[in-house]
Amino acid sequence: MIMLVIEDEFHVFFIYNKFQQQRQQYLLSWYDGRFEYNNFCILMMCSNDDQIKSLAFYVHAIMRHFTDIIHDTT
Repeated sequence: MIMLVIEDEFHVFFIYNKFQQQRQQYLLSWYDGRFEYNNFCILMMCSNDDQIKSLAFYVHAIMRHFTDIIHDTT
């Protein structure tokens, strides 16, 4: 069960083409285009304040996309 959740988050973070521009804007360049679970784990465990801030902006952009979809369908 846990692997499925990680796999879904991994897919959204690194593979889903809809967020390629946001990946390039908010994530460090070595995360973009390198679709490895290890990179996802490293990203989730980071302790660098600037990196965490960029990650928060990236997650916000993703969540805004899904929130817009929900509001458009109601």
